[in-house]
Amino acid sequence: MHVGTSYVYTGQLFFADTISSRVYRTKRYRSHGQADTSNGSDSIYAGAGGSRARLRLTSRGKGNGYRGAITLGVSPE
Repeated sequence: MHVGTSYVYTGQLFFADTISSRVYRTKRYRSHGQADTSNGSDSIYAGAGGSRARLRLTSRGKGNGYRGAITLGVSPE
């Protein structure tokens, strides 16, 4: 998509439901409640390739979050 002279991409990242549940139980996210959509009931997740679309995360240790990486290629043509 063009915005002025720039290309703009909007996407979505998917995480394992077990990790999402763990994050929502932490002090920082507890007030938000639990996720309202699991991967299994998310049509966008299914359309993106299901488990192949999940970002693989590694724990940085208790209370220190997670680390993940993605490679994104965009062809403007």
